[in-house]
Amino acid sequence: MAKAVPPETTLSEELTCSVCYELLTNPVMLACMHHFCRECITCYWTVSNNEPTCPHCRMKIPDKSVKSNQLLNKVVDLVKKCSTSEYHNKIESDLKELLKTREHEVGTLNEKRTDAEKKIQSVKESGHDIRLKIAAEFQTLHEVLLKEEKQLLSSVDEEEEKALVRLRDIIKKLDKQIASLAENISFIQKTLKKSGDSFVLEAEAMMRRPPVRLESPVLDNCDLFYKHKGPFQYMVWRRMFKSIHPVPDPMTYDTSSAHTSLIFSNDLRSVTDGNRSPRSHVGDSSQRFLQCINVLGSRVYHSGKHYWEIWVGKKTKWDLGVASYSVDRKVRVKLRPKNGYWTIRMLGNNKYVAATEPWTALEIETPPKRIGVYLDCGDEELMFFDAERMVHLFTFTGIEAKGFFPFFSPGFHEDQNSEPLKICHLVL
Repeated sequence: MAKAVPPETTLSEELTCSVCYELLTNPVMLACMHHFCRECITCYWTVSNNEPTCPHCRMKIPDKSVKSNQLLNKVVDLVKKCSTSEYHNKIESDLKELLKTREHEVGTLNEKRTDAEKKIQSVKESGHDIRLKIAAEFQTLHEVLLKEEKQLLSSVDEEEEKALVRLRDIIKKLDKQIASLAENISFIQKTLKKSGDSFVLEAEAMMRRPPVRLESPVLDNCDLFYKHKGPFQYMVWRRMFKSIHPVPDPMTYDTSSAHTSLIFSNDLRSVTDGNRSPRSHVGDSSQRFLQCINVLGSRVYHSGKHYWEIWVGKKTKWDLGVASYSVDRKVRVKLRPKNGYWTIRMLGNNKYVAATEPWTALEIETPPKRIGVYLDCGDEELMFFDAERMVHLFTFTGIEAKGFFPFFSPGFHEDQNSEPLKICHLVL
């Protein structure tokens, strides 16, 4: 076997005309597969009195038949172009810049991988905390409700496992991208160690490669346990006694805070819009909402845990939640946390949103008829449930105020929104 020749030497020899000993110009190929400059082979045959043959292997070439080789011509032009140090330096500089970019991308992916590992620990800790909370809530009814407790713990395990699987999948994807970039970097580094024509050709090929496609997976908060928080004993009570509809907090509407067009039942537990017609004999109140058809509950909460339910029935528009003790009731403002409102809203057509910034669309398959609101002042959380099925809808976190009022807006009176908004009371 012939001794291997350095790639750059072989390339130069292959691109050299054996007649003029220069790089091929307008190369043509003979039947024997050897290449020559078109002018060189033509001149060679012209001065020779013998039958046309290949100058290299002496094979006879009938009719002086030649075939142009445009691909080889382009390769020769590229080699001539690459022979200049200026172009060589540019390619080297571009490749080094690409290497720097790839190394930065690896660093970014490693940071995300570290974040994903931290999220895994956070999920495990949250799962542990919620297990302790569930156990504490169930202690007084443990013997009777053991089956319910196990079901909830199993649900926590399932949610935790789903979160861990998703995060591990993210780590696998990040590892795959890191490996792909590492391979890319290795190839670049090997290319940078080469020289001559081979270096330039491989560098050119590298630069023409499509970029490594990077996906940046979103790492959410991974707090998947909101639906397992809330008033557990009351939730289970509702499941055990379907005929009972208790509400722990027997509040009413505070008419002194109500917009003048709102109409209330005698027991102050139902409210509807008066179709923009002000009520007669409404007294003056500095606490009244002047611009919007809003009303507050009769209680204000500064600490502790509180729960109430509102019957929305078949209403097509409403707003429910809490308002800060200090909200300005004389002006029209958007219901959003920075203005002191934490609410969810029905927009009509079975569309629901949490009034965050921007709004968060709520995926609710079955329109709830009864909404449960759970306020935990200590944990600074406000939770919403479909109270008939005790399905978690949304949670606001980090809510802060000197005090919280239950907040209600029945929406304008329309054909499909004429049903009143009712505060539900505990009935034994």
